[in-house]
Amino acid sequence: MEKRKSSRVIVFSKEDNNKIYLIYRNKYGEKYYVVPGGGVEDNESFEEAAIRESMEELGTSLYNLKEITKVELDNDICSIFTANELNKFEPTGEELKNLDPNNYYEVQLHNITDIGKLNLKPDFYQSIISELIEE
Repeated sequence: MEKRKSSRVIVFSKEDNNKIYLIYRNKYGEKYYVVPGGGVEDNESFEEAAIRESMEELGTSLYNLKEITKVELDNDICSIFTANELNKFEPTGEELKNLDPNNYYEVQLHNITDIGKLNLKPDFYQSIISELIEE
């Protein structure tokens, strides 16, 4: 079986390079954060998916996009990027149309040094972001 391909982007704020965008999810009572991103569509590269997902979920265009690692999970190959925010506009994602009180998300800006205090999923993002702080 072919593995799902996805891209995630750790986007640094243009106002404060010590802050990154995360998505806060409240999914049927489970509250957690995720790094913005999603599946790679047919005939799309990991990089193109990262750019598209940033527009859809965050409403931001990017510059200085660079792949920092690729993580292979049981059913998924995930390419993880860092980037800087260029311009901000309204998110365009399809998920926005399906939000309800039991399943919603919102974009939040967090200081990169506070990431360890958040319920960030999957867990391996904690170590990836910690390595960015050390650089």
